[in-house]
Amino acid sequence: MKATLEFDLDDYTERKAHKRCVGATDAYTALHEIDNKLREYDKYQKNIQAGDEWALPLGKHKLTEIEAELMWALAARIRSEINYIVRDLGVNLDDLE
Repeated sequence: MKATLEFDLDDYTERKAHKRCVGATDAYTALHEIDNKLREYDKYQKNIQAGDEWALPLGKHKLTEIEAELMWALAARIRSEINYIVRDLGVNLDDLE
C-alpha cells in the first residue's frame, strides 16, 4: 500500500499544509521530549526536591519544601493538560513512534 501527498506550493494554504507535513516528525519529537521531561518531574521528582538548586533570573535559588511540592504539582498538572489536549485532538503519540 502506498500513499502520495500532493501540494500546490504556489498556493499559500497548501504551502502551509506542506510545511506542517514536512515538520510533523520534528513536532512529534519535541512533544515527546516535553512529555518525557515532565514525566521525570512528575514520576521521579527529578530536580524538584527541597534543597535542589535552580537558576533563576535573579540568581541561583535552593528550593524550599513548599516550593519543591508546588513545582512537582505544577509539572504533573502541565503534563496532564498537555496529554488531555493531545487526546482531545485524537492524536495517539504511540502511533507516531
